[in-house]
Amino acid sequence: MAINQNNVLEFKLILIGDFGVGKTTFVKRYLTYDIENECLYRKSSPAYQLKFYTNSGEIIFNVSDTLGQERLRGIRDSYYIGGQCAIIMFDLTSRVTYRNVPMWYADLARSPERDMDPELIQKYENELLQAASCSLLDDDDDDDEI
Repeated sequence: MAINQNNVLEFKLILIGDFGVGKTTFVKRYLTYDIENECLYRKSSPAYQLKFYTNSGEIIFNVSDTLGQERLRGIRDSYYIGGQCAIIMFDLTSRVTYRNVPMWYADLARSPERDMDPELIQKYENELLQAASCSLLDDDDDDDEI
């Protein structure tokens, strides 16, 4: 956590999960509803500032986009540096992405460069699916897709 010159709390948010689960879409969807958010381009990948206004004041989450390179171990390690909070994403329509959540959690937890305990698992990709009608967690079926 850092407090910037305007006395606003800032956190580095690590957004991880398998390729194609909707990490970039999640960020861009938030940005379309809040025109005050900014995209700051760095040499390697864009970094987004997601601003939230709370009863206790403004909070900013700085999120870097891996641009689909999260499969490369070196990219992941450098991405975790200074991380203070995380969201592990998976696709509700792809069983394999859910099964990989423990791998992402372990990868994040063993990283010496992070400054947090990962706790939040974000289910996002298909928010219209009802939990009662989704058989994602049913291990009786060995298909990788629902």
